[in-house]
Amino acid sequence: MDTTEILDLLNQYSDSEFDNSWFDDIPNCGRATGAFKECLIFPDMDFVLKIPFEFRENSEMGNACHDEIKTYQSAKVAGVEKVFLETWFIGYLRNGRPVYGQAKADYTSNSLPENKKKKYERITRTVTENMCSKVIRGMYDHSVNRLWVEMFISLYGKNFARKFEAWTKETHLTDFHSGNIGYRKDKPIILDYNYCR
Repeated sequence: MDTTEILDLLNQYSDSEFDNSWFDDIPNCGRATGAFKECLIFPDMDFVLKIPFEFRENSEMGNACHDEIKTYQSAKVAGVEKVFLETWFIGYLRNGRPVYGQAKADYTSNSLPENKKKKYERITRTVTENMCSKVIRGMYDHSVNRLWVEMFISLYGKNFARKFEAWTKETHLTDFHSGNIGYRKDKPIILDYNYCR
């Protein structure tokens, strides 16, 4: 689907004057919701749609998806952006609600198939308990999935891990629960992230 087709489809399931929507009624579309936005997942698209719950009409500013763009830009300046899936602006619905896109993750940490889990456990055998614990303790958010951190260290290296953990402390980046982190092309990624300083 191109941008016009995406917006046309979403407009069919949205109130034209208010921010009410019925996206869960869209055929052949998965839906995930969080505290600040919803994510629409179409099997034939290589990206997902992100739509904030709260927004300023016809403005890209002041919503959770725009905050992801700002966070990504901050990560880029710090040289740690490769762990994030980039979010971009697509357009507005008739009611002024903004729509964003983001590359699809292959799996979230909590939906990792057993064969992938075993593969990643083999890859991370050289990561020591001490090394993993140091990185987790060094991050601003300590709730991150252990296997994800081990893959992060194995594939990106200790120096990158230290750089990333320092950046998370500086920016207060949080919310690394298993639904917000995952894997794309067998690499650990962050797919849902909040605004940071």
